[in-house]
Amino acid sequence: MGLFGVGLNIATGKFARKTRLITATKESQSALVVDVDLDVLIKQQSFEVHPVEKPKENYFPIGESGTIIELSKRWPQGRTNHNFPQRLIQNGPGRILYMLGRRYATYLLSNSPLQFNLFVGNKKCKPFEHCVWDRHRSVAYGQSRRISAREDFNHLVKSRMRCLKCRAPIESENCIADKSHSGSEIGEERIRGWIGVQRYDDTSDFGIDIIRNGRAIRILEKNAFFTFTDEEGKQITDYPIDGPHGRIVGEVHLDHVPVNFTKGDFDRSTTEWEEAMAFLRGKVLCNQSNREHPKIKAH
Repeated sequence: MGLFGVGLNIATGKFARKTRLITATKESQSALVVDVDLDVLIKQQSFEVHPVEKPKENYFPIGESGTIIELSKRWPQGRTNHNFPQRLIQNGPGRILYMLGRRYATYLLSNSPLQFNLFVGNKKCKPFEHCVWDRHRSVAYGQSRRISAREDFNHLVKSRMRCLKCRAPIESENCIADKSHSGSEIGEERIRGWIGVQRYDDTSDFGIDIIRNGRAIRILEKNAFFTFTDEEGKQITDYPIDGPHGRIVGEVHLDHVPVNFTKGDFDRSTTEWEEAMAFLRGKVLCNQSNREHPKIKAH
């Protein structure tokens, strides 16, 4: 999902210092086994690992396939990740199921083209769905226009040549490929999603989920859409105008916008992020005379 292949190492490394991956297809006669031992990698000062083939029947029933991830060598006391599994478990299965369903709702919904099922123990994770008014509800705006309770959008920002190795634009200084860019392709930079009116208002439970490659990176994001900082550094609230409560929610898919290393936020200094915000919020207009500031575009 992050395109750089470090997410699994970071996630499993929170639990333990050694990760073993075992994988096999139905047709294969053997299983591939890879050990990622952080202690060994640090000692050898290299992150290169090599898979080995082992008898498939040691891990899978005949005719079966899959991938097994085993964790060992827990972090000792005094290290930051010590007892991380216990701290996670303290949230309870209900909370863990909810957060997984919130983060990966795009994949868990029945209409997803890449749908999969996710379980915590024997409990199936249910996808989160916003409680919004139906798109057929609308209100009159002006003499000839009606505003729907839900608006969908699918906008092509531009098509850009990107490096197949690091996914950076080939004209970018961040591209790590060779200057010939022999491995590149033209990719669409598209913004899609919806924005709607929640069927209840709340002091904090509102905002826009911003999603990348099916994973919600930001949940109930407010600052990117509902605030504006003027030339004097003063933060102005664009929305809501009906007191301290809010009810605007939605989902915005920004698959082409880079995220930070921990995947906790988008890289808001990039051109891709600025272009996305320009489309979603409209052109920024602010001066000392009229004090105009942007709104969520067309909503």
